[in-house]
Amino acid sequence: MSGVTCAWSSHHPDVGKAFGTYLDEVNTRRAATAVIGDTLRADLSAWLNARDASLDLMVRDIDNVACGIRLTGTDELPVGWRYKASEDMLVPDRRTRSGKLYARALRHHDTLPRPQFALPGLPLTTFGWMHAGMRYSPGAFELDGVIWTGWGVPAEHQDRLAEDIDGALWTRRPLSEYWAASEELDRVNARAKADS
Repeated sequence: MSGVTCAWSSHHPDVGKAFGTYLDEVNTRRAATAVIGDTLRADLSAWLNARDASLDLMVRDIDNVACGIRLTGTDELPVGWRYKASEDMLVPDRRTRSGKLYARALRHHDTLPRPQFALPGLPLTTFGWMHAGMRYSPGAFELDGVIWTGWGVPAEHQDRLAEDIDGALWTRRPLSEYWAASEELDRVNARAKADS
């Protein structure tokens, strides 16, 4: 969450519920993405094992859409795949029967509902100075029942952003508090990972 220049927090139950719903949607989509990767690995397992190779599913970060694969341990291409240099990955070769099936599987994944980051009282994005064409989106996290959101908005646009945020639901917070909460979340997550 680097680049955060202003922060807000909310402990309002409606905000917490909406954030929980968003996280559930993200986790559902991540689980579906993992299934696609496992399915492709299983389908190509004999080919991969014969070459002592491994497969990584390539996923666009912005919307968690599976879009191709990357192989390590081999320069060969499995049937049904072609190299797309502009994205440095293998994508389904729709000129082949198996490539069409792989493309259909990836397209099906893309039809799954996409999580919508929409929290009460918070704009989805805010626009900077009209001629600059700048658009800013927040990051958010939850710690101890408080939802924190950070924006990387230049100082000259922060007043405009503040006008778009519902002060009954959100409280402007000093960056030091935001970063302290973010660091505490990192510690909590590290402890949870160590305990598992």
